[in-house]
Amino acid sequence: MARSKKPLEITSLNHEQVKRYAKLIRDNAYRKKEKAVVVEGKKLVLELLEKGKIKSLMIANEEDLPKNFEGHCYLITQAILKKISQTITPEGILAEVQLDEVMPSANCQRLLILDRVSDPGNMGALIRTAAGLNWDAVFLLTGSCDPFNDKALRASKGAVFNMPLISGSLSELLDFLEKQKFTVYIADFNGISPEDISLSSQEPLALVLGNEAQGVAPTLRKLFKQVTIPISRAVESLNAAAAGAILMYSLRKI
Repeated sequence: MARSKKPLEITSLNHEQVKRYAKLIRDNAYRKKEKAVVVEGKKLVLELLEKGKIKSLMIANEEDLPKNFEGHCYLITQAILKKISQTITPEGILAEVQLDEVMPSANCQRLLILDRVSDPGNMGALIRTAAGLNWDAVFLLTGSCDPFNDKALRASKGAVFNMPLISGSLSELLDFLEKQKFTVYIADFNGISPEDISLSSQEPLALVLGNEAQGVAPTLRKLFKQVTIPISRAVESLNAAAAGAILMYSLRKI
């Protein structure tokens, strides 16, 4: 079995690889162009290593070099780590991950649609919940935040690398829904309870969650039925991640 190569030591913040990692972390357009992202944390990095998705590593301690890693590895200083890390207490290991397109299956039965969801934490949590509840894909409407933003990546716990993600405009969404024959429900205060929806588990169903402050866009709202979560009058509303989790759980069982 091959041994890991000795890491290349980097001590300068101006090194091209340090600049590349920093740009991948902070620049959405650069991530899309390079089709790569940077992830942090030992657990997630090791999981992605097992799946063969890691292009290169940056470590602050040589003992953190995973066994049998044959890709490029860079040993960085604590100063560099603090400069590029997005966490308060960095674990000392970062990795560049190549983004492979994950396509939804032809038999897509459960689709989560996110309409201009702007908070990366909500984005990551919703994708993680969708993956955990066996929803088939997530459609990100134009105006939604980047699912590969550092905060979204951490909130998703790596689920973004396994969940099929589709990005597109409203017209592209409507075309996709029509071709797949989806029944669509929009999360809204004025909707019906999930218990009142009569659908077989084999019928394709899509759930739309809207922007945290503005909800679902009016153009979408008038096209489809609405579903809500009956809650106590003592609570004004649930946040997007909580509401999405409850509705996805309820609708997955129909």
